[in-house]
Amino acid sequence: MSSLNATVFALDYGLPLLSFAKLAIPFVSFGAVNYFVHLTQLATPQETTVVLPNVDTIYSAADVIVTIPPIDKDHYWSFAFYDPFGNNFANPSSVDNSLAGNYLLRYTRSHEWGLQPAGVSNSSLYQGYINSPTTDGVLLGRILVKNNTTDLLYVQSLVSASSLTTVPSNRTAASSLTKENLAPYQSSNNTAQVVLQLLANFAHTNPPFNISEKTEKFAEKALSIAGARNGRYQQPSNTDLSAAYNLALGSIQSQVPRFTETFNNGWTHNVPQGLYGNNYKDRAAVAEVGYLELTDDQALYPMRESGTMQLNANESYLFTFSRKPPVQNDGFWSLTLYNSEGYLVSNDLNRYAVGDRSTLTYPDATPVYGNGSAAAGNETFQVLIQPAAVTPPSNWTNNWLPSPANFSSFSTTLRFYAPKSELANGSYQFPLVSKQSAFIA
Repeated sequence: MSSLNATVFALDYGLPLLSFAKLAIPFVSFGAVNYFVHLTQLATPQETTVVLPNVDTIYSAADVIVTIPPIDKDHYWSFAFYDPFGNNFANPSSVDNSLAGNYLLRYTRSHEWGLQPAGVSNSSLYQGYINSPTTDGVLLGRILVKNNTTDLLYVQSLVSASSLTTVPSNRTAASSLTKENLAPYQSSNNTAQVVLQLLANFAHTNPPFNISEKTEKFAEKALSIAGARNGRYQQPSNTDLSAAYNLALGSIQSQVPRFTETFNNGWTHNVPQGLYGNNYKDRAAVAEVGYLELTDDQALYPMRESGTMQLNANESYLFTFSRKPPVQNDGFWSLTLYNSEGYLVSNDLNRYAVGDRSTLTYPDATPVYGNGSAAAGNETFQVLIQPAAVTPPSNWTNNWLPSPANFSSFSTTLRFYAPKSELANGSYQFPLVSKQSAFIA
């Protein structure tokens, strides 16, 4: 393998570390490694820690071990464990009927990674074990918040009751999660060089997993040829990093269609989702737009074939839902709107998403959800996307999701947490999206 090809491979492999570094630097800088850092307010346009923040949950971030409090059965929750590359390797959650209590995170290089329930003969100290295939990682807690102050206070109490405790370990591997190892992210404008330096700093303590031994050895050899070895990066002679970076990005972009599966009405979804094996290009593409996605048993993230949208003052989009999206009793769904940088859009309604906890109405003004709604939910309803500066008639207010007032580009993300099989297998008819004249009051 040539050093150029090896460098292209290394860039494909290491690009998610840019997202990891961006997320980790604030925690490491303030000494918050191995501590829960609780975010107890819902996301707003000022929230820029997580790309595409989810306004339906409260984020709680840490990197190793967690105590989960008892949570009401009608609340979706998950405590998702990730390696630095964004692989979601364990999910104690409501979907799996996981129990409240203590879960011990421990590093293992065996093939027994993931959530291991405690057996009858095991110590009663733990409900289970989180076997981590890597030394470093991220823990992201998600808990459903319903649309009332009382429930927000309840979820805040759950977040506060979630705790993290370090325990003595027999492992010899040292964490690479230090200011020094994250420093390349802030020290250079050469993205290719930053990726390769981060890769050299983190690859040896965060090796690949969920792949064959042959594939693992190939990856290790390629990274070595690329110059990322023994905890340091040495650029191979006569290797053009700019050319390698452009080749890597072009290759990732061209391969994206291979990692999508079609639903209907122009919607697709990422395959595999959340746990990528040796699909490094897919992993890199996802990290760029939605780092730390869950596996598809926990959530689905349908995408439009053309993700970028834009409206002039006299235009609007309609999302026509065939019926209520089918999610489990503790599940939920949302349609969230983001600006071109992946953050929430300011508007006078302070509305950044609509979903099953919104005041959506059918065309006859009856509510889609809540008191007075039809239990079956088999009727069509619509969501209007229109610039924040162009107010629609009052009959559209409840279903209006404002886009940027300056008519700049934006995107939407549709999420289904605890999805039923009808969503996963595509038998549900996904929303029809149409563009037409604005609805003006």
